[in-house]
Amino acid sequence: MKFLEKQHLLNYLLREYDGSHLTFSEMNPDIKLRTHQVNAVARTIYGGNTLLAHVVGSGKTFEMIASCMEQKRVPESQWTVVENAHEGIVSRKDFEKVQNMFRQYSKKGRRKNTELFTSKIKCAGCDHTLVTKEYDNKAGRVVRYACNTNNGVDIHKCIKNMIYEEVIAKVILTMLQQFIQLVEDVNQVNYNRKDSIKEYKKEVNGYKNTLLMLQNKKFDNYKAYKAGTITLEVFKKEKRTYEKREEGIDHKIEALIHKIELLQSNVDDSEVIAKEFNRCSPFE
Repeated sequence: MKFLEKQHLLNYLLREYDGSHLTFSEMNPDIKLRTHQVNAVARTIYGGNTLLAHVVGSGKTFEMIASCMEQKRVPESQWTVVENAHEGIVSRKDFEKVQNMFRQYSKKGRRKNTELFTSKIKCAGCDHTLVTKEYDNKAGRVVRYACNTNNGVDIHKCIKNMIYEEVIAKVILTMLQQFIQLVEDVNQVNYNRKDSIKEYKKEVNGYKNTLLMLQNKKFDNYKAYKAGTITLEVFKKEKRTYEKREEGIDHKIEALIHKIELLQSNVDDSEVIAKEFNRCSPFE
């Protein structure tokens, strides 16, 4: 009996996969796969049906990535395809029947029209995605999003949140109106900023002309002193007056140039709009 059991077992040997011939030419050279990982990649490529059941920390993620990239790299013309290598788990008839059931009862096949906010709204109590509910009443078709779950740890945490699509639409419309107004305000600020820069530059040019005029007067004052038409005391007094006025004008020009540089600095209008929009948004 024991001999028959052994004989029976020896009739069904599992195939062993050797991936030593795999080169992984496009892999990062800093990554070196171990022998069991290389063999697992070979099993994935040639077996067509693989379960990576290694222990935690043995490198399953690298095996999956390497398997996908290697199959993507190798052209289909070089694949080794062995059809009907082993008996199927289920018959072809049952397989096709199940596939038809999947297609028939899948969400994609069951509903042609998906609501705008489906799978995009979560419950504030349990963080589950709100489920779309539809029904008809006297006013017409009504769509709402409701929470169908309770938190297993704390049943009072979920408060059965529910919101109607009409309410969401009004909130979003309000947000869009605020956003449009915000963009218009930023554009107006930019327009005013350009006007301010233009006026400041005009003032700078005016002060520069005044400086040129003072320099000419200083030179005339010096020529008058050399010609003997004015005394040394008068010359020094006029010189101090001109220099004092020049110093004041220089300070004014520096202040205006600083203002111009600030206005001309690269302000990211999109960042300003995003911050202000998030600040006035009703959503967390």
